[in-house]
Amino acid sequence: AHTYQDAEDYNILKIKLETEIQTLEQQLEEMRATYQLNQEKLDYNYRVLVERDSENTNTIKTQKKKLTRMADMLSSLKQKYAREEKRFKEENADLTNEYKRITEQFKDLQSKFQHFEVADTKRYRDVWQMNEETVTDLMRKVLQADKIIHEQQLGLSWFPPSEHIFQPGGESGAPGQRTAQSSGEGEGDSGPISRGQMDNENIKHMLELLCNEAGFLVEGKIQKLLEPLPPDEQNLMKIDSILKVLGVEGAGDVEKLLSYFLADADNHELIHPNDAIKAIKAFVEEHQAERQRGGETIKTAKHSSKEAGQEGTRREEREFWQRMSSIISDKTFRVWNALEKALNRYDALLKNRSGLIGDVAGLQRQNEDLKGLLNQYLSSRINEDLHVPPTQVIRLDSFRTVR
Repeated sequence: AHTYQDAEDYNILKIKLETEIQTLEQQLEEMRATYQLNQEKLDYNYRVLVERDSENTNTIKTQKKKLTRMADMLSSLKQKYAREEKRFKEENADLTNEYKRITEQFKDLQSKFQHFEVADTKRYRDVWQMNEETVTDLMRKVLQADKIIHEQQLGLSWFPPSEHIFQPGGESGAPGQRTAQSSGEGEGDSGPISRGQMDNENIKHMLELLCNEAGFLVEGKIQKLLEPLPPDEQNLMKIDSILKVLGVEGAGDVEKLLSYFLADADNHELIHPNDAIKAIKAFVEEHQAERQRGGETIKTAKHSSKEAGQEGTRREEREFWQRMSSIISDKTFRVWNALEKALNRYDALLKNRSGLIGDVAGLQRQNEDLKGLLNQYLSSRINEDLHVPPTQVIRLDSFRTVR
C-alpha cells in the first residue's frame, strides 16, 4: 500500500513536472519569439538610427557650411553696415550743415527781402507821390485852361469842380504800417510776469511744487551756477528756468498752468505732488498745440492783412486815376474838339489874310517905286524937246478917263 501510494505520488509529481516542463518550454518558445521580434525591431531601429545619424551628420555638415557661410555673410554685412553707417553719418552731417547753411541763407534772404520790400515800397510811394503832385498840377493847369476857354473864347460861365477831387484817398504807406503795428501789438500781449501777479497763494504753491518736482528741467550748467546762491534766489532762478522751458511767457500762461495743477477748482486745492509730472506733460502738449495753431493763424492773418493792404493801395490808385480822368467830362472834351477845329479854321484864315496883307504891302512898295521912276522920267529935260511930251498924253488920258 505504501508502495502504491508512492507510485501514485510519483506519477502525480511526474505529470506535474511534465506539465511544468511543457509550460516552461512553451514560455521559452514565446520568449524566443519575443526575443526574435525584439531583435528584428532593434535591428530595424538600429538601421534607422544609423541612417538618421548619417542624415544628421550630413545635415550637421550642411548646417556648419551654412553657418560658416552665414558667418561670412554676417561679417560682410557688418562691414557693409559699418561703411554705410559711416557714410550715412557723414552724409547726415553734410546735409545738416547744408540745411543750416540754407536756413541761414533763407533767413538772410528773408531779411534782405523784407528790407528791399520796405525800401522799394518807400521808393515806389515817393515816386507815386511825386507823380501824383505832377498830375495834380497838370490837372489844375488843365482846369485853368478850361476856365480861359469858357470865359474868354466861349463867353460862358465856368464852374470849378470841388476841391476834394484833388485830396488823396489815404496815406501811401498805411497798409504796411498798419500791418506792422498790428503785428507789434499782437506780439506785445505776452509780457514778463510781474511780482504782483505772482502773489496769489495757489500760484506760489504751484511754483514751489514745480521747483520741487520738476527740477530735472533745469540744465546742469544752471544748477552749478546756482550752487553758491542763497536758497531763495536758487528757487527763483529755478522757477524762471522751468517756466522758460515750459514756454510760459505771460500771466495768462501762468493761469492756464495753474488750471492743470488744481485738483478741485471750487476749493482751489492743488494736485498731489506725484501727479505733477502728468500735469506738466498735459500742459506742454496743449500749449504747444495752441502755439502751433496760433502761429498758423498769425501767419494767415499777416498774409491776409498784407494782401488787404496791397489791395487797398491798388484801389486807392485806381480811384485816383478815376478822379483825375473824370475832371474833364466827355461833353467838355467834345466842346474842346469843336473849338479846336473852329480855331484851326480861324487860324488858317488869319494866316491867309496875313499872306495877302504881305502881298498888298509888296504891291504898294512896287507902286511907290514906279511912281518915283515915273516922276523922274516926267521931270527930265528931254521932254521939252519933244513935240508931244508925255505929260500932255497923261493929261489927255486923265481927261478922257474923267469924262
